[in-house]
Amino acid sequence: MGELDLYNAVCSGLFEKTKNQIFGDSFPWYYVAATAYTKDLEHHETLHNGSFYHLAMNNGIKNSEIANTLEDCLLVAADKVSITVKKIHRIRIGMNVISDSNHINPPHVDMDFPHKVGLLYLNDSDGNTILYNEKYDINSNYDSSYYYIDYLKKKVTAKKQFVPVENKMIFFDGLTYHSSSTPAETKRRITVNYVFE
Repeated sequence: MGELDLYNAVCSGLFEKTKNQIFGDSFPWYYVAATAYTKDLEHHETLHNGSFYHLAMNNGIKNSEIANTLEDCLLVAADKVSITVKKIHRIRIGMNVISDSNHINPPHVDMDFPHKVGLLYLNDSDGNTILYNEKYDINSNYDSSYYYIDYLKKKVTAKKQFVPVENKMIFFDGLTYHSSSTPAETKRRITVNYVFE
């Protein structure tokens, strides 16, 4: 599966319903010290690595009232680009808040098995998503964090960058290492992250 981006990914009514709920004052957010999970301790508890998240679905189990709406967003967007969604493993909303510059979070993959990733941007923002040329080898003797640290020696090369644009969705092979980055000009950067087959 190659990378692709889709503008106006979700029909306007569904997108506005989704965005209004997530941007509302009563929407629950949870803080995490490390935006991208990694076993490399130098990335934990750093000044710019913290972010907020809302886990709408995990291991195929819906944890949130917004899970059904977010599932609909994925199905609508995937259908536009002829991607079949067989199973959704996780739906996670992430929010990075403004920092002094565009800090790049650690390269990672979301799961250690073959999967696809969809990222739906909920607002115009700086803080690009970076895809790298390197992929996680599921046949290696490493999990994905140690593969990045010990096998790749934390050396990856940028292949493509995506600017967050409201109602744009990108799709890519989930075994591709990728990074988010923090906004320096926008108060918050909010993205829905889908892990699916």
